Amino acid sequence: MKKTIRLGISACLLGSKVRFDGGHKWDRFITDTLGKYVEYRPVCPEAECGLGIPREPMRLAGEPDSPRLTTVHTGEDHMGCLKNQLSPEERKELLEAVDSYRQGRVPMIVPITLLNHYVRRCDLPYLREQYYLYPHPIELQLRNHV
Repeated sequence: MKKTIRLGISACLLGSKVRFDGGHKWDRFITDTLGKYVEYRPVCPEAECGLGIPREPMRLAGEPDSPRLTTVHTGEDHMGCLKNQLSPEERKELLEAVDSYRQGRVPMIVPITLLNHYVRRCDLPYLREQYYLYPHPIELQLRNHV
């Protein structure tokens, strides 16, 4: 008996309209040809962390061991807003919380709560107003699951 391979894939490649521009990048070769041999697990990290659709296009920039999230049109580094405000220990704590979320060990609310704490403490109005820190009512508890 053949075992089906489970494969993580960007949801936009399967036709989901989750890209920054509200579109998709459906690829028939992926769905019609390869799809016969694999079970896809669609993911869209941007949508899953609460970023809106459509949204400003973003990319990772910098060194592979310490990438920064920047917006394509402005080149703005969102982690850079905190760079000079946090101690090395605080930056390490925040990056560890994000990494723990990425590995599925803690719910999204953990790094978001820590980030919000630093944004309030450092009095950073620009970050405080970002949608991804408050994408839906907290009462829905949508960020409390791993």
